[in-house]
Amino acid sequence: MLRLNWAHSYDAIGNALGYSTHAKMLRAALERRSDVEIVDDDSAPISVHIVTPDIYLPDYQKFNVLYTMYEMVELPPRWIEPLQYADLIVVPCSHNQDLFSRYVADIPVDVCLEGVEVDKFTFYARQFPKLYRFVFYWCGASNPRKGYHYTIAALAAFNNTHPDLASKILLYMKTTQVSDQEHIIGYKAG
Repeated sequence: MLRLNWAHSYDAIGNALGYSTHAKMLRAALERRSDVEIVDDDSAPISVHIVTPDIYLPDYQKFNVLYTMYEMVELPPRWIEPLQYADLIVVPCSHNQDLFSRYVADIPVDVCLEGVEVDKFTFYARQFPKLYRFVFYWCGASNPRKGYHYTIAALAAFNNTHPDLASKILLYMKTTQVSDQEHIIGYKAG
């Protein structure tokens, strides 16, 4: 039986909702397996950490698995050194695999795709009414790595280039609490 120490993960606070949700769902999926035992103490030989590298605290007596991610093309400098203390880095996509691999020489970086609960999110064909507006929906934490400022800038540039279409485009933005460094300001097309 594979024994895992659930060492470190975010709670659903601030802008860490994605990490905490993923940690909760991954743990639940592993707990359903008969060949995996998850413990919250030091008795397991493998420690699983689902956090950003800047708060990652490895257990040097164990094999450390760091699950993390990043949406930009370069990692923050403060993340680079902590990565060197992981035995395995797990990321959710091939973009992240390529990105993190550039910063670690001898540490494997593997992809674990985020799953979909097909029993809750089933496909069915939909009929859509004729739309008189094109609606964009942006959802994420209001920090620079989520790229909200690129979305606003792209819409503003489009509206400046095509003022005749500005009234036909709507942008909805849904976010968690605002980060300490940036604040989303309202944007009205046209």
